[in-house]
Amino acid sequence: MSSKELLGDFVTEVTESQILDLATSCFPPIPDDAELPPLPKPVLIPRVDPGVHIPFARAWVPELANHAVTPEDLVAFIDNLNVLIRPHIAGLAVLVAALGVGVISYDGTDGIAAALELAAIIGVTIINYRRCKKYFGIMNEKYFHPRKLHAKIVNPKRITKTFNLDKKDILLAPLTEETLDLSNQERCIKYMSQWTCQLSFDDLPPPSEQTSILAKMAAWEVKHKIAKAEKQAKRSRKRAWKRHMKGKKLKECWLERSQAKTLDWLLIQNLDEWEAAQAEKKAKKEKKRYSR
Repeated sequence: MSSKELLGDFVTEVTESQILDLATSCFPPIPDDAELPPLPKPVLIPRVDPGVHIPFARAWVPELANHAVTPEDLVAFIDNLNVLIRPHIAGLAVLVAALGVGVISYDGTDGIAAALELAAIIGVTIINYRRCKKYFGIMNEKYFHPRKLHAKIVNPKRITKTFNLDKKDILLAPLTEETLDLSNQERCIKYMSQWTCQLSFDDLPPPSEQTSILAKMAAWEVKHKIAKAEKQAKRSRKRAWKRHMKGKKLKECWLERSQAKTLDWLLIQNLDEWEAAQAEKKAKKEKKRYSR
């Protein structure tokens, strides 16, 4: 049986432009009578776990309703983004080839496998970046900007700068008896909630028809990886808490600190705030150029 037959429905001959057209085709224009008051706080929606191919959480933010954003639209935007950040099928094929080479017991195969794997990771990351950039470009132009909003992905370093936080801030709700059973993602959300709009995870719309079609274009599973990471984090957290209850100093689990410091977020902010930041950035570049 060929590799194409093994992949079955996941192998679909489509171009990148067709994927993006499908991902952005289901969003309505803004109503003519929409009133658009500024967002009281930015919106931050995290990935489920760190990693460029890990999905963002499906969530709703009630304040977005004031910008003619519906729960169906926001969840479809996140669902389609999650499909687009999946590894490209060509990258998956190279990773499978690397795995096959790695199990062959000949001199030099380890190096070949490592090189193939590295090439696949680099290639997939580049494709991922380009897809996301184009997707956000289209969605901002057609959907968010007319609603006086701007969407982008930000990393913890950018979050620290945006909210004027200390660089040493671990971006996690303190480890207490109340947060002991929360996931790493939940602790991050709880900590950031003081500066951002409240997220809702209840009664979310099911995946749209477009998203269901897109999902057939790539084979990807992250549930096992996420569950394993959370299990390790909770185990370490409970050990730290147990030692603390015996009188020892409470130490944050290094795994959770590392996860929080590498967790990307989907940021939705007021358009004028983004434009002001862009103007400031441009002015700094020009000043630096003329000062040389």
